[in-house]
Amino acid sequence: MYLKRLDLQGFKSFAARTSFQFGQGITAIVGPNGSGKSNIADALRWVLGEQSSRLLRAKKLDDIIYAGSGKRARSDRVEVTMTLDNSQGWLPLDVSEVTISRKGTRSADSDYLINGRKTRLRELQVLMMKATASQSSYAIIGQGLVESVLNLRPDERRELIEEAADIQRYRLKIEEAQDRLKSTHENVERVKLLMKEIAPRLAQLERQARRAGDHARLSKELMQALQAYYEHQWHRLQESLAVSRAGHDQSQAEFIQAKVGLETCQRELADVSAQLEEQRRTAAAAMAERDRLERRVSDLDRSLLVARERGAILQTRAAELGEELTATEAEQKRINGLITGEDDNRARLQRAVAEAKAVLDGRRQELQEIEQEFREGQTHAADAEAKGRRLEAAAEEQKNRARRTAEARKETAREASRGETRRRSLVNQMSEQLRLLRGQRAQEAQIVDEVSGTAARRREMEAEVSRLRDQLASMEAVQNERRARLEGLQARLAVLEDAQKQADATHPENAVSIEGALSSVYEIIRVPRGLEDAISAALADHLEAFVFDRRTDAVSAIQSLVEQRGPRTVAVPLDTMKQVYPLNLIREKGVLGVASKLVKCQPRFEKVVNLLLGRVIVVQDAATATRLARRGLGTVVTLDGIVFHTAGQISGGQPLASRPFILGYERDLETLPNEMEKIQRSHAITENEVASLRERVRAAEAAAAAVTQEAEQALNKRAGLQDSLGRRQQRLAELKGEMRSLIAEISAVRERDRAALAEIERLGEEREQMLAEAKECFQTARYVERAGSMISERRQSLLGAAEEAAEALAGVDAEYRSLNAQRQANEAALARLQSQGAARGSQLQAAEKELAALRSGAQGQERQLQEAQEELEAFIESRAPAGQGTHHLEARQRDLHNQVLSAQSRMFDAERHVLESEAEVRRWETEVENLRLRMTEDGMTLSAKGEVLSPEAVQIAIPFWLSAESQEDGPGGLRPITGGALIDPEALHKEIEGLRAQIRSLGPVNIEALGDYESMRERHDFLAGQVADLEGAEESLHRAIGELTRLMRTRFETTFTQVAEGFEQNFHAFFGEGGQARLSLSDPKDIDTTGVEIMARPPGKRTHSLNQLSGGEKALTAVSLLFALLQANPSPFCVLDEVDAMLDEVNVVRFAKALKDLSRRTQFIVITHNRRTIETADSIYGVSMAPDAASRVLSMRLAEVTADPSVNLN
Repeated sequence: MYLKRLDLQGFKSFAARTSFQFGQGITAIVGPNGSGKSNIADALRWVLGEQSSRLLRAKKLDDIIYAGSGKRARSDRVEVTMTLDNSQGWLPLDVSEVTISRKGTRSADSDYLINGRKTRLRELQVLMMKATASQSSYAIIGQGLVESVLNLRPDERRELIEEAADIQRYRLKIEEAQDRLKSTHENVERVKLLMKEIAPRLAQLERQARRAGDHARLSKELMQALQAYYEHQWHRLQESLAVSRAGHDQSQAEFIQAKVGLETCQRELADVSAQLEEQRRTAAAAMAERDRLERRVSDLDRSLLVARERGAILQTRAAELGEELTATEAEQKRINGLITGEDDNRARLQRAVAEAKAVLDGRRQELQEIEQEFREGQTHAADAEAKGRRLEAAAEEQKNRARRTAEARKETAREASRGETRRRSLVNQMSEQLRLLRGQRAQEAQIVDEVSGTAARRREMEAEVSRLRDQLASMEAVQNERRARLEGLQARLAVLEDAQKQADATHPENAVSIEGALSSVYEIIRVPRGLEDAISAALADHLEAFVFDRRTDAVSAIQSLVEQRGPRTVAVPLDTMKQVYPLNLIREKGVLGVASKLVKCQPRFEKVVNLLLGRVIVVQDAATATRLARRGLGTVVTLDGIVFHTAGQISGGQPLASRPFILGYERDLETLPNEMEKIQRSHAITENEVASLRERVRAAEAAAAAVTQEAEQALNKRAGLQDSLGRRQQRLAELKGEMRSLIAEISAVRERDRAALAEIERLGEEREQMLAEAKECFQTARYVERAGSMISERRQSLLGAAEEAAEALAGVDAEYRSLNAQRQANEAALARLQSQGAARGSQLQAAEKELAALRSGAQGQERQLQEAQEELEAFIESRAPAGQGTHHLEARQRDLHNQVLSAQSRMFDAERHVLESEAEVRRWETEVENLRLRMTEDGMTLSAKGEVLSPEAVQIAIPFWLSAESQEDGPGGLRPITGGALIDPEALHKEIEGLRAQIRSLGPVNIEALGDYESMRERHDFLAGQVADLEGAEESLHRAIGELTRLMRTRFETTFTQVAEGFEQNFHAFFGEGGQARLSLSDPKDIDTTGVEIMARPPGKRTHSLNQLSGGEKALTAVSLLFALLQANPSPFCVLDEVDAMLDEVNVVRFAKALKDLSRRTQFIVITHNRRTIETADSIYGVSMAPDAASRVLSMRLAEVTADPSVNLN
């Protein structure tokens, strides 16, 4: 076997998948420092299960995963796979190539695989141990670790020898055996404790079982007597009861017939009466209900009309108030603007008036009276003129408003028409939405049913999957137990085979082969487990004796053996052998029996066995052997091999025979393969069942997943349908809202039309009034003008020179007064408008609130009115005129009443006869029931045929005095009972009382004691057998541990000798003649715990410790020991990481030569910088570091390179 291939991906510096192809011989790995050469050795350690972070040069698992660089992302997982060539069958696997893989992630998870199948680390280590290919301390020598071999303590160096001796797997087997031994001992103690607890209970149950037997016998006799007695009484009472029941049945039939006639008439009479009463009540209730419905419809109709009229009025008033409020607000804005402009003119005129007054102060007194009169006339005329112009302007405005209102009315009519069209469209859309909504709700209900069914199927499938998984887990647990049992048997068989090979290899010169012999003694007997040491000690030298048919053949064979100077041998001829009969012993404590009766053999060899073992007694311990030896019956031997001879001598200890294992081991070598084959067959059958069950689990999981997916699809479909329903409901609500808004708009439009008509009429009336007032103002102004002319002529003489100033003053003063008058009028109008606006706003809010309340109430009243009308129509239709048979029913009622009176008379007579016969039947039934209760109390039952049966259902043996062969009357004049037997009830009753007295005298009895005693006895015997088996297994484990310990000691001594010799030879080869080196045991007397010391003294030096050696000398000494270990126990492959780094040129040549010699049996992978070592290699791998911090590899075979003459290695 050798390492054929190594694949790395994500391991340390090997980011990408990198493959190394190795061949037999030496492979050198070269490259600059830091390129990742040593990571190859670390990868081999890791894939073989190394757990030490120090040896892997990492603190945690993350450190062995490629960490990335500035040019390359880091890896999240690591995988190393090694491929081993198994064509020679080093590994116990029936394949030519074996792949071992280990995978890990940054989450610290790690998996092991063998040929792609997951396995445990322990199984991997056991497999590699069997091939001597585990990652031992000398199979993979890491960088700088070669000298650490010399720095180990003696007990640590011992571990190197044990690894070379392949003792570790035996040590693991010993640990397993010790664990099983501990478990077995605990089981023995537990079983003994159970037996100790059971013993008192067993004795108590034995006493109770005897009393229960007596009780069962007496009870059986009592049941037989009770059965005969009760059967006689039962049949007597049954006959009397039958006669009384016959009379009662006849009376009952007559009574029932009369009662049935009466009940028939009464029912018919009741039905007719009920029909009449029901018709009357129904008619009255129908009239009352119809009156109520009609009143309700009338009330609702009136309330709805009132609400509609009030709503129309409120809508009209609200529209008028809104328009007036808008006009008022606009007028307020206009007047405010006028007042702001008049303030500027007023200031200007005030200044002009002041100047004019200053000029006319001198003349004011003179013209005061005339001026005053003139001003009053002028003012009055101006006011009248201004008022007339304002009234004309207002009249024109009213005319324009009337024209605009008429136009708005036309627009309102068109808007009402459009609203009506839109209303009809909304009604159609709402009908369509309702139809679609009902359809989608039906689909949703169907989907809900499908989801419910799917959920039920999914729950059933999940339960099935859970059940299959539990069954699979149970079967896998059974498989694991069988696998563990098989591994234990394989380990036992391997130990036996190794022990046999070791024994054959240790003393091959002692093997004896004699022609003509039928067989040897150890081959013709079969010794039970646990007796091997005793039988081996009893036979002593005769264990390997040879058996012959004739004495002449035996003599010839011995003479031939003497001539060949062979070992001393015993021959047993069958024809002249003395007949010896084995001892007959009385069984006693501690004595197992006569040895010849404890072993098995073929009948033809029985004389030989009786001769050798017929007088040998096997006992458990030395105390028993001492006691029996005093009797002088024969040779006594204990289980552990101590022999008490008849002459008085005592022998013991391990036998000197060359085959100490032949008795027990031969049996195990024969039986273990068969037992292993049975377990393997059972394992294969169960494995098929497990595979089938896993397939069923996968199928069930797939079906459950499909059902789950189907349910999710249905739920998604339902969610989509619900979304569509929501949208349609929202759309329907929008349409309803739009319909309500449209109806309100149409009503508002109509109200606005009526308000506009009223407004037009009002504006016309106000315009006529304003025109009349304007005409009157103009007439007043003309009159004032005529009066002013007269005053002007009179004051003409007074004005004179002040005419121009007066005229100017008069003009300014007139303008100023006109402006003041206009301002006052505007302020008054503004205050009036503000008051009107506030009042109309309050009125508008009140009208809107009342209108909203009326609309809400009107909608509810409309729904109530519609429901009441529909209810009234349905009621009228359902209450169509019914049948008119009331008079017929009344006549039928009178006839039935007469029939009832006649039937009652007949029934009373029949009832009196029934009561009399019923009392007779009840008396006999009471006696029967009392008898039944007594039978039940005594444990009796009745069969379907009326036979009395005991609990055991046994056949009753009637005494002779109860038998009745003839038909004559028996004692007491009793007639025969069923079956033809005559009995004496009095005598039988006395016997029953006597049996009951005997049963009472027994006292309390445990009826279940007999069964409990048998069960407890079986359990006690079973536990005793278990103790014997467990103690035998315990003894077997003790012997197996002892055998393994002796085998480990022998292998250690042999391997130590080989390694010591190889170490001296390698040391002399490296250092030349004159040096000294040897390995020695620190405590030769204690081979099991002794350490290993190293002494190395190079030529020409007198060193006293290894620390005094130079670096190169230490390296060569360590390599000498390493090569000696490989020579003693060659590893399939060995990794050396820069072991030759400390060697000079000459020693490198020696190192390379020794490496070449060892490569014939071991494959070497050498990581080196030394040119001489590289020249020795059969192939080379070059490792370099790329710019992305990842290692790159280049391979080359030297055989191909050296064949090319153009290549110069120097």
